[in-house]
Formats: sequence, structure tokens, C-alpha cells
Amino acid sequence: MIRVLLIAPYAEMRDLASEIAKEYPDIQLSSFVGNLDHALDFARTYPGQYFDVILSRGGTTRILAEHTCLPVIDIPLSVLDVLRTIKMAEMCQKRYAVVAHEAVCSVVRALCAILRMDIEIHAVPSENTLSSIFSTLKHEGIDVIVGDAIAVEAAQQNGMQGFLITTSSDEIRRTFDNVQQFFQNAAQMQALNSAIRASVEVSSDGLLVMDRNAQIIYSNPAFNDFASTNLFRYLSSLIPALSIQKKTHCLKLIDNTFFDINAASHTEGCTEYYSFKVFVSSRSSGLDASIIVENPDTVAKNINFFFTGSDYLAPVSQMLSLLCRSAAPIIIYGELGTEKSSLARMIHQGSSYSSDPFILIECDQITEKAWDSMVGNSSCSIYRSHCTLFLQNCHALSLSLQGKIESFFAASGANRIRLISSSTIDLSEMARNGSFFFPLHNRLTGMIINMPSLKERRSDIPTLASFCIAHYSTLLKKDIIGFDPDAIELRQAVDWPLNIGQFQNVIQQMIERYPGPYLTKKNVAAILAAIPHCSQSAAPFQLDKTSSLEDYERRIIDAVLHDENMNQASAAKRLGISRSTLWRKLRSSLSSSSN
Repeated sequence: MIRVLLIAPYAEMRDLASEIAKEYPDIQLSSFVGNLDHALDFARTYPGQYFDVILSRGGTTRILAEHTCLPVIDIPLSVLDVLRTIKMAEMCQKRYAVVAHEAVCSVVRALCAILRMDIEIHAVPSENTLSSIFSTLKHEGIDVIVGDAIAVEAAQQNGMQGFLITTSSDEIRRTFDNVQQFFQNAAQMQALNSAIRASVEVSSDGLLVMDRNAQIIYSNPAFNDFASTNLFRYLSSLIPALSIQKKTHCLKLIDNTFFDINAASHTEGCTEYYSFKVFVSSRSSGLDASIIVENPDTVAKNINFFFTGSDYLAPVSQMLSLLCRSAAPIIIYGELGTEKSSLARMIHQGSSYSSDPFILIECDQITEKAWDSMVGNSSCSIYRSHCTLFLQNCHALSLSLQGKIESFFAASGANRIRLISSSTIDLSEMARNGSFFFPLHNRLTGMIINMPSLKERRSDIPTLASFCIAHYSTLLKKDIIGFDPDAIELRQAVDWPLNIGQFQNVIQQMIERYPGPYLTKKNVAAILAAIPHCSQSAAPFQLDKTSSLEDYERRIIDAVLHDENMNQASAAKRLGISRSTLWRKLRSSLSSSSN
């Protein structure tokens, strides 16, 4: 039996809750009507042994939570409850205002923002302020008040009509459901904690939990087996950064051993804890920054959420199951920023290799020395029974390194390695003109996937923007709903030469800079104007003696890209530079403009 205390702001709510409680045999309800002061007195009078949980509404809930050790659950005030009461007030055809505690006012403000309503709102911080608020309202000619119990009572005392914002029976039932679920979850959590602790004790991964002062709260036997002063010192050094970024993953060489470290911070009450999952990595010290070994968890985190939600990518999505089942090599073509790496990770994740390493080679960065160091170490992940090797931007490999990679596969056999590669340039054309090693081209070319540019999928932009707004609004704790219609049109007119990465960057900047709930045409235009390569058309090139050499270079690249219809391979050829050099200049330009 769950012993529930309800502190209701008005009698009808108490009576309704008492009636509904009969539907819940596991709930024993005690209730009374009272304002904030009465609620505090009652909660102090009846300590925790009499009840298991307290229910209330709005500001009373928050005050109670600060003055009692019992769990306090809020009976939510839905937008529908508020809207229903406002519509009743509007039918009076008199001027009205909302007067209530801040919890109610915040719901009204959200409603006004979404429906673009203009309603006078007065938050009541305390009963002492009511007289001054009503004096102002009467002076303004307000005849009707919409509000909570205390405001409606004050309205009647001042000779005004009041409409009480009531809580619906659905919300009360939902709250009782939440109470039951809360206690069921608590029981399950207790059992789960016992099971987790037992499994953690026998885990081969080292687990460590520390507080803000680097005091050890818990460590399992596996961690104790390889713990050292230097390892502990390094983990302690991560705490300040974890307080800000919350999660991190790294590979660290300590005492001649590579440790794979996943760290995270989490808060319980007022205390922040820092947990570390540590295991000895198979990665060798010879691995260069251009070679990235990802475990299954890291692979999933590095799949761009923006890859999904596209009608244009439906054919690729439909092929995904076939790509996952097949062992044939795959080459993914597409412009810079078309999420080729996300597709590669999704293929790996859906294949029989999903529990094995995903090794990413940044081909525009890797050196022959780095490759030799990797394949020369038998403990490297590439020598595991199975793995996926992703050659990112393989067109950027030097001919000599292409030969070494082909020789490696020819000598070791490629059956245990799933080969996926990506390129912004047609490898067949490169092989024909002698700039790509023909045997390696044949080895890499199996199934071919073409990823469309954002320019080719303009119709997807509203949907993609919605996904992006939802993601960054949550991440940045903003309340952005969407774009004004004219802002959408402006955004769709842009070519987006750097594709998804550029689009995400721009949307994130908009959400960071501007309040909600809707982003306007002016907001969009201001951001786009400040970012190179986002103009709707290339401006004529004019000599400006005040501009820097870097500015001239950027403007020339913009003009050539525009002339070549944003085809980066053709633009690079006209400019007399390699495709990878153009890519680096575009990325550098975008990065500098974002700072």
C-alpha cells in the first residue's frame, strides 16, 4: 500500500482526486485543501513515517520539496487546462489578465509563444504582492481574472470575475499512475542495483567512481588489479574537464600500456560523481592520429543523427540491410560533408563485425611511416580475427602508399577484413589516368554507393532542419520551435557546398544566438552572410586593396566553385590544386568563420 498525502489548492480538486483514488487499490489517499503556508504547516506536522509521498500543484510542490524529506510529485497543469480556462474568459467579451504563481504563468507564456497570443500576465511571488497587482489591473480596466485559487479568491474580494484554472481528471489519473510507477521503479532499481553490483564485481573491465575531490567511492577488483599511481593521477586530472563536457573517451599510454578510457560525470542530489571504465587496449604506441580504432559504443556515438530523416536517402536506407549482410567491399562516393563516414559506421554496426573494431584511416593525413608502424605490430587491432577497415578519402593516398596497402592485403589475405572506402573523386577515372594503383582500385571497388549533396536534396531541408532544431534545442537548453515561412525559403535557396556539416553548424549558431520560439528571416540572413560559401550567388570579383591575401583566395575559390556548379573536382582542376588541398582550404575557411 502506497500512503499518499494530497495538498489540494481548491476543494473540487480534493473531491475529484478522492473519487479517482478509488480506482487505485494500491493507493491510500489522505487529502486536505490549503494554500502554501497551510501546506508547509501540515507537512511539518506529519513526518515521513505517516506517508510515502506528497502530491501537490505548482509553486506549492517546489516549496514542499525544499522542506520535507519525502518525495514530492507535481500534479501537472496541462496546456489544455490553461487554454480551456482562457477560452471561457474570452467568451465574457471583457478585458482579462492571467494572475497566478510563476509555475502557471510559465505555461501561459509558452502557450502565447506557440499560438502567438497577446495576454497580460502577472506572476505572484507572494500573497503580499496581490493587493498592488489588483490595484494596477483595476486601474487598467481589467474586469476578469484567469488564475489559480489564491488569485481567483483575491479577484472576488476586489469585485472582479475570476476563472479558476482547474486540473482535469486525466492529469490526476496520470499523476496516480506516476506514483505507482515511481514506487515500482524504486523496487526494481533496488533489485537492479544489487544485480549490477554483482556483475561489476566480476567484470573484466576496470570500473572506478570518484567524487569531486578525487576521493575513491568505489573500485571493482579488475581495476584494482592494474591500478597504479600514474593511472590514478591521470584519471584524477580528467575531473575538471568532465565537470563541463560531461563525457570523454581517450586512449592513453601509461607505464608502457595503452588504456582505453571512457569517463563520465553524473549528479546525484547536490553531489557530482565521476565514473571511469578502463581496460587495456590492443592499440599499440605506434598508431598515429590518422588511425582511429573505435569500439562498438564509439561507433554508435559517431553516427550523425542527421543521416536519418531523409526521403531522398530512402534508397540508401533500403539497401542498408543488403550492405550489412554482404562481405563485398564497398566504396561510397559523395561530396565533402555528405556523411559517408556515418554510412560506413552504420554498415559496420549492422554487420556480423559489429562487436569487432572499426578502424578508420584518414587517408589525407596518414603517412607511410604511420601505416608501416600499424601493420608492423602484431598486437594491432587490424590483426584481430575480424575487423572493418574504413579508408576515408582514399583518393588522397599517395601512389607509393597505395602500393603498400595493396601488398598488405595481397600478403595477409583480406577475407577477415571488411573493406569500406570513401572518395569525392571517381577512382576509375584516377586509375585510368595512372593516379590510382589499379590493383587497389579493383580490390576496393565492389558495391558502389553514391551519397547525394544537400543541393540535390533541397526538398529534405525542412525535415532535416526540424531534426537539427530538436537536437540542438535540447543540447543547448533552448526553446526553439522552428522557422518563420520566409526564413525557410531563404535557407532553401542556399547551395550548401560543404553539405551536412555546414548546415548543422549554421543551425547550431542560430539556436545559440537567437531567442525563440521562432527563427526569423533576419536571423537566418545574418548568420548566412557571415559564413563563406553560403551565398546564394557568387559576387563579381573586384579588387579591394584593403583585403588580405587570404580574403582574395577565399573569394576566388567561391567564384570558381560557383562557376563549376559546386563541383569540387572540377573546381580543384581549374584552380590547379589537388582535391584534398581544396577540401582543406574549404574546411579551414569554414572553421575560421565560425570562431
